[in-house]
Amino acid sequence: MGDINQDLYVGNLSSFPVSTTYSTDRKAGYFLASGWQVDAHSVAYRFDGKPIENFSLAGYAAAFSTVSPYIELPHEISENILNYLSVNILNQVECDRRDSMPDLVFNLGHDRVPFILNPYDYIRKQPQWEWSTTYQVEISLHDEPEDGTKYIVLGSVFLARWYSVFDYDNAQISRKWFYD
Repeated sequence: MGDINQDLYVGNLSSFPVSTTYSTDRKAGYFLASGWQVDAHSVAYRFDGKPIENFSLAGYAAAFSTVSPYIELPHEISENILNYLSVNILNQVECDRRDSMPDLVFNLGHDRVPFILNPYDYIRKQPQWEWSTTYQVEISLHDEPEDGTKYIVLGSVFLARWYSVFDYDNAQISRKWFYD
């Protein structure tokens, strides 16, 4: 059993149970087989606290994964978000636009707990050459399986925002923001 470093966060952890969704789809099974998934309900983007657009994820599993660096969403949803952000063909944006980008809000778990990512969370500074830097939007799209579990993947760019505790014995995930 691991230990919890309480010096890394302030206040109490919020906990919620993992779901028991498994898939026979090979790619989905790769992410969902670990058991670290919860029910996904919606993803929205908002600006200045006001929702701009909301997408239902009813019937989806959200898999937490350090294997993928990205937030992987169904093709239609990720394409809509990327178009709204006006990314180029490489999913990059101009560095001075990051301050004017919306937050992404994921509602997850049985109680629809909101997970809010600001543009500095989901847009990463990528050194390209010693004289150049790009800003990469870490949202990827994936095609839906024809049959089997519908899922999204919340990769390391998502997980980096929170102090997370994956409690196997109690089948729950706990989290607390590193910063507000």
